[in-house]
Amino acid sequence: DAAHCHSPVGGQGMNLGLQDAENLAWKLSLVLRGISSNSDLLLDSYGAEREPIAAATLKTTGTMTRYGFNNSFIISTLTYYAVAIALSFEKVQARAVTTMMQVPNMCIATESPLLLASSEHLIQPGAYLPETITLRRRFIGELERKTLRQILAGPTPNHAVVFVCARPSRFDPCRLVSDFWRLVREMGPRNARPVVIESTWHVHHNSIPAFATADDKDAFWTEDHWDAEHSVTKRIGLDKFLNEMPVPPSALVVIRPDLYVTQATLIRSQNDIKLALASLGTYLI
Repeated sequence: DAAHCHSPVGGQGMNLGLQDAENLAWKLSLVLRGISSNSDLLLDSYGAEREPIAAATLKTTGTMTRYGFNNSFIISTLTYYAVAIALSFEKVQARAVTTMMQVPNMCIATESPLLLASSEHLIQPGAYLPETITLRRRFIGELERKTLRQILAGPTPNHAVVFVCARPSRFDPCRLVSDFWRLVREMGPRNARPVVIESTWHVHHNSIPAFATADDKDAFWTEDHWDAEHSVTKRIGLDKFLNEMPVPPSALVVIRPDLYVTQATLIRSQNDIKLALASLGTYLI
């Protein structure tokens, strides 16, 4: 917070400082742990991602300060009544609240070198992972429900490679889950955490899959209703593709430790999984 030199109007500094620290902390952690394939690229991305947000904050707080402390009585009076009238409209109120809460800042600039090629119409790289409805742990020995954010929470800053293959009940279960699991273990970055989300309807045995071990129980989750508002399937945009014939695609979504999406790809084959995982070598080992 102390590193920011801008007007205190709106109380923007603390949140901005916390976001700056989180953006830099996980990158330093990866470099210090020796699991970045390109340390310079990773650390330089801090400026590319945070400077546009700092510039926007300077512009907003500067404008508010100039209007708020104008020496002209007439201009100050007109500004007061203009703002009061504008804030009487619900849409303007909502825009003002989201701006003050820095919601527009919850995205990464497209210039960031860490954002990877992704499929159109899925959640876009740079987006902050939206909150979701709860998922159910596949392993029935521990009946537990968590949102995707809660599942990914942890003390160690690792990337998550999330394989979402929920689909309507009229289709067969996804046949690429075991391939994803094998390939992410063989090709995926070190310390990347795989997570699989299937339709509850398609999970006929509430146990850990045969290709995984008991230590992997935290990786497998099911979604009761893929078409529910705020479901993971809808939040990432996969629902738009679930009427494809003969088989709907799955999606592979890579989520950074700070919960920003770095890649979202439609998966229709083993080769699609390989290509998506290979691209992570841009900055991960």
